[in-house]
Amino acid sequence: MGRQRQLTIFHLESSKDFGGQERRTLHEMPALIEQGRRVFLVATRDSKIIVHACKQNIPCLYLSMRNAVHFPSIARLLFWIYYYSVDIFHAHSPKDAWVAGISRWMSFRKVKLVRARHVSNPVRRAYSYSRFPDSLHVISEASREILVSKYAVPRERVHLFRPTIDLNRFTSLPDKRSVRERFNIPRATWVVGNVAKFRIEKGHDTLLDAFSALVRSVPDAVLVLVGEDEPLCEEVRQPIKERSIEDRVFILGFQEDPEKIYPAFDVFVLSSGPEPYGRVVIESMAAGVPVVSTNDEGPREIIKDGVTGSLVNIEDDSAMSSALSHLNRHAGIMCSYGKLGRTWVAENASFDAYMERLEGHYLMLLKG
Repeated sequence: MGRQRQLTIFHLESSKDFGGQERRTLHEMPALIEQGRRVFLVATRDSKIIVHACKQNIPCLYLSMRNAVHFPSIARLLFWIYYYSVDIFHAHSPKDAWVAGISRWMSFRKVKLVRARHVSNPVRRAYSYSRFPDSLHVISEASREILVSKYAVPRERVHLFRPTIDLNRFTSLPDKRSVRERFNIPRATWVVGNVAKFRIEKGHDTLLDAFSALVRSVPDAVLVLVGEDEPLCEEVRQPIKERSIEDRVFILGFQEDPEKIYPAFDVFVLSSGPEPYGRVVIESMAAGVPVVSTNDEGPREIIKDGVTGSLVNIEDDSAMSSALSHLNRHAGIMCSYGKLGRTWVAENASFDAYMERLEGHYLMLLKG
């Protein structure tokens, strides 16, 4: 028991961005701390995850990680291995995985390396997956099969850890009317919601095309976009103007607690392609909001088409518009999606069960 209380874990994140991957990391770390583990976030000083970690009083260490073989970062991390008696490196991005891998290889202390893969884009250096880490964490069955069959990663090293949510945060959400009033969304409208970073791969163009077609059959429809308020936001506003729907689209920017926005939605749309999982899908389902999503590797492992939500092909704005219009005409299906979706989340995305399994996995690695 004493050994368990001494467990020291470094979560490394070289990305300066802040999205679902970073939110998930900051969700897990406090739970580990509550269990008596010593946990640190290692990230660049100018990263957004550092800002949010400080708000949560999570211990942070700064590391520049300018590239995968940045010697000053490797040397500093090597020093920290001994100074903090590190047991586990949990790396979340390519550069930090390399820096951590080289540092622990140079160390006499046996530090275990966990490499998380949150994306579905092609692997650039197969060696960094097949040889470097002691354990690989993926977020979908499809990702696991690709690593094993295409990149020759030993199956026993690849472990499925799907994102989860704390359902307690979805039990006392504000009501629809108050959320719409807060953000000046007209009360008597049919609200299509989307929560995503303003990036090309998130499929906003497809969503805007689908919504433009939808308003012809659903004149009271409005679109609410929630995401990081970055320069790319202007690139979203321009196509909105080109489609002459600016009076129907609300851009709310980044929201600290996105779950409090979901009650404003009548339906949620995930337009991404590719999408390795889709944490926002399970958040929407937990809030009881029916979902229309692209049919990619992550969402298809969550949604049973026609039962807990609707799946459409990637970049198929016509199918997306038709799915939305169909739900608008069939309130009973929307209600069923909402109820069955929430049930699926409660049965398959328990945060407590996930954390118990994650902690057990760490301890298993140290015994190996």
